[in-house]
Amino acid sequence: MDSDIQFRKELPLFVFNCFEWFKRGAEPVTQCAPGKPLAIPVADPAWKSILVFPPGANAAPQRVPVPAGAESVNFYDSFQPGIYGYMGDTEKNAARGFAVFFGSPGESDLSVAAQLKIGPRDEKGQVVENRLLEEGPEAALRVSLSGQLWLYFLWAAFFVLLAENYFFHRRVFF
Repeated sequence: MDSDIQFRKELPLFVFNCFEWFKRGAEPVTQCAPGKPLAIPVADPAWKSILVFPPGANAAPQRVPVPAGAESVNFYDSFQPGIYGYMGDTEKNAARGFAVFFGSPGESDLSVAAQLKIGPRDEKGQVVENRLLEEGPEAALRVSLSGQLWLYFLWAAFFVLLAENYFFHRRVFF
């Protein structure tokens, strides 16, 4: 690779920014699953309580007391999906918030399945023919590609590699 970054004056700044990016700390949690507790950071030490606004137009705000010197408080009543807003008792409006459960219930179900179903699906998303029952457990390990689309992708990748080889090794630039 023909790079002269090691000779440029921007290299120390680039290295400094890399180290600053790595030491920035943990990202704040802004989403959780329903029913799971969420630690709400206390931004102002003068807060005596935090008002949490559940989703919905007619939902009453919930008051979470803040112990003296606490950096965060746990909010346990996150059973309703949606966007929750919160603010300290000294603030006028809720500028912060978090989300509860923005996934599909079918894709987020991590419980053990009673029966494994593999096969084509109909318009409703239900498995029409359970290949696992018809062909046995070895059908779960077999990979099937729908159609012959993989052959076109293989040829496309081959031609991209040929074009890259031709244009990369030319000494004439356009």
